[in-house]
Amino acid sequence: MKLYSNLFILLCFTSTVFSQNSSNDETFSPPEFKGGVKEFHNYLDKYLKYPQLELENGVEGDVLASFAVGSSGEIDEVEIITANSPGFAKEVKRALILMPPWESTKINGTPTETLTHMQIYFSINKSRVKNDNETYECLIHSFPINEKSIAQKKEIAKSQAEGKDFYDKGVIELENKNNTLALDYFNRAEQQGLQFIDLYYNRALANYRAGNKDAGCKDWLEAARMGDAESLNLFNAKCSSFVEATQPVAAGEPLIYAEEPERIAKSVIDKFKSTDFSGIQTLQELAEKISQITLEKREQLQMLLLWSHENMNVDTVRFFNGGSSLTTANAFKNRIGLCDEYSNIVNDFCNQLNIPSLIVDGYVKDASFEQGKPFEEINHTWNAVKIDSSWVLCDLFWSTCVLMTNDSKQSRFEKKLNALYFLSTPDIFIENHLPGDPIFQFDNFPIKVNAFTSSEKTNLSMERMPYLNYSDSIKILMKLNNRERTIHIAQHAYAYNKNNPNSLISAYYNYGVAVLNNKSSPKQDLLNAKKYFTSALLLIEKSNKIHIIALRESCQKGLEYINKRLSSL
Repeated sequence: MKLYSNLFILLCFTSTVFSQNSSNDETFSPPEFKGGVKEFHNYLDKYLKYPQLELENGVEGDVLASFAVGSSGEIDEVEIITANSPGFAKEVKRALILMPPWESTKINGTPTETLTHMQIYFSINKSRVKNDNETYECLIHSFPINEKSIAQKKEIAKSQAEGKDFYDKGVIELENKNNTLALDYFNRAEQQGLQFIDLYYNRALANYRAGNKDAGCKDWLEAARMGDAESLNLFNAKCSSFVEATQPVAAGEPLIYAEEPERIAKSVIDKFKSTDFSGIQTLQELAEKISQITLEKREQLQMLLLWSHENMNVDTVRFFNGGSSLTTANAFKNRIGLCDEYSNIVNDFCNQLNIPSLIVDGYVKDASFEQGKPFEEINHTWNAVKIDSSWVLCDLFWSTCVLMTNDSKQSRFEKKLNALYFLSTPDIFIENHLPGDPIFQFDNFPIKVNAFTSSEKTNLSMERMPYLNYSDSIKILMKLNNRERTIHIAQHAYAYNKNNPNSLISAYYNYGVAVLNNKSSPKQDLLNAKKYFTSALLLIEKSNKIHIIALRESCQKGLEYINKRLSSL
């Protein structure tokens, strides 16, 4: 049975380092969370969670982090400087990345970029006071020491104690299968202000057993949004009709995004529902239409999700029988595709609206996943997009459909809006999406591929790679052209997972073909193509995939053609 958790995040402070020198004659105002200290407290209270593994093991500690506040208030360059636990580091980074823009620093009235440091303490049922007049303090779950604050603290402690008592009684009744009584205790615990994963998980179980399926699904979804993989799996397995019954397009309800501070606002849904998309023929027309409705990048992608859910369909023939991929134009025109077409649609859409985007090839734990079996081929594709200076992840395919299997083991796709996989944070994706290139885990200590395949659930104790500066690595990638970027990503992916040489073979081969097809390719490109064809031939010996082995003859012919071209220069 799950454990009770009670979180106090006690103190954080920020200090600001200016990006330019200041003199005594200069006036400045420091960066500030919009709404001030109180709203910043509210934000952290709502979106910063105590990591489950550390909680269960009684681990406490603190994290020192830094981030840049741009001249327009955008948050960027979030880094963890020190942390006594990877769980604390990951949770703080997630919460900081998701912050909305701040009020920027102003020097003599001019907005200025600044580097801000923040320290956050994690403690269980304890209080801590930090006295430092040189720092900017923001106390969380803490009060000035006076009679009123003591009374407040006593009242909070009493309420939490009562809530814990109700929760513990609910667990006992749930174990005894007294579901109705368990629900009463869980509801009373929530009324006392308790809000944590295990409360929602166990109340969902009680509701589901009592026949209240929608209420159970709602609680599993809430627990999943708080980062619980088991709740997410139960929601996906048992709640296939829940999203269909409450999806915003049909019912006008807000669509909730996983681990995001905001929902899709009703105004966005209303704009989408009131817009006539019937004449849209191309992706460019769709992008132009949406850009006329809203200039907000997040809202533009949200509208793409809503449009795709209504209009796109799974290419079931190719999924079950194989076949060649479609061009983005053909996929959009015919309103059909698989994950590669869906990710290309997102990427092209972003390119047209100037949203930084990358296509991410990788591995997913789908119905065919076997624990402990290595991944030998890429089996899925999704996107990373940069919104408000932060990288978030979009799996448009998984967000709009689900593969269902009946009792006769027959499978079919159904439309289903699952927003947990759209504009979501990397810690949600890593539960079942492993990027081929580890930099797309967006973690300076990426999980090792064998740890991912050998574990049923992702956890903080999984074996990780040495330090990897993903932020700088991505900046380097973004400066490369598409062809060079593909090669670099494939090389990273092979170094990460030696069981899969096939992606790198394909990248080398495709580079060489592209160079040969260009009759004006310069000498350096020809030399690179020669090197890549040669490398592909060596790697083919490591592959057991028929379609890859079949490239051997083509690579040999490619080398012959390149040598002829080089000799004529």
